[in-house]
Amino acid sequence: MGPRQQVYIVRDKGLGFGGTLVSDLQEFKSKVMGTKIGTDWTLVLSIHGSEERLGAQAPPDMQKNAIFYGASDIEKLFNGDKDFVKWRDQYGPTFLSLVSCQVSASFEGTLIANVTRAPAGNKRQPKRGLGAGCKPIASAFKLPDAPKTRAEFAKLTKGKQDAIRKQLKTLNDTWGYYGAPPVTDDQVVHFYYDEDPKGEWVTVEVMVGTGHTVRELKKTGIPYWNRTTGDRAAEFRQQCDQGVGTLKRERAPAVPDVPE
Repeated sequence: MGPRQQVYIVRDKGLGFGGTLVSDLQEFKSKVMGTKIGTDWTLVLSIHGSEERLGAQAPPDMQKNAIFYGASDIEKLFNGDKDFVKWRDQYGPTFLSLVSCQVSASFEGTLIANVTRAPAGNKRQPKRGLGAGCKPIASAFKLPDAPKTRAEFAKLTKGKQDAIRKQLKTLNDTWGYYGAPPVTDDQVVHFYYDEDPKGEWVTVEVMVGTGHTVRELKKTGIPYWNRTTGDRAAEFRQQCDQGVGTLKRERAPAVPDVPE
């Protein structure tokens, strides 16, 4: 089974788990174009964000050499590059997990339209957004009973393998993988061992608040991947406005937002 996911973290390595660290979206574009996956695959893009823009920046000095991207910048960088468009339409990701704080639904839609290709016979994924004060926080889990490597897993008895698969299925059914929808049951072991960060299962949860650290944020228990369609969708909309009409709203910066 080949790669089904690629993880890119922009400048701030504290934003994600595993994957490729890039300095900005220009470097991301250059590197991702080296990916030649003809089948459906997911792009996980972790970057600082705030409603209508993204930011390539990192602590301790968040403003030092920071590069910000609005919708027009995204259009110019991706759709404005004929070589990228040619690559995207043949090899590009078919799903984008944008792990970025507070983005509006319309701005997320801009990223989806610029970076992804439609899966065979289907439309691109819907835009969902988050809105002010809402953040997708990633966590990585190591199963206590699972060996560190795929080779060690293969040596376990069928009963022990099935027990681990059951635990992975529970995580997968609830959280999906790295902010994307659940993978098929026959792929859970592959994603646990062979996709970044390898040997961990990554969940992404919607959290709310204006704090500067995860400890200051409120956990909602709402999975990021189906925040607008799952059984917690109504609760999500009560806490997150999805960026509708937020441009006039004052906001307090909170990690991992883009400071003004």
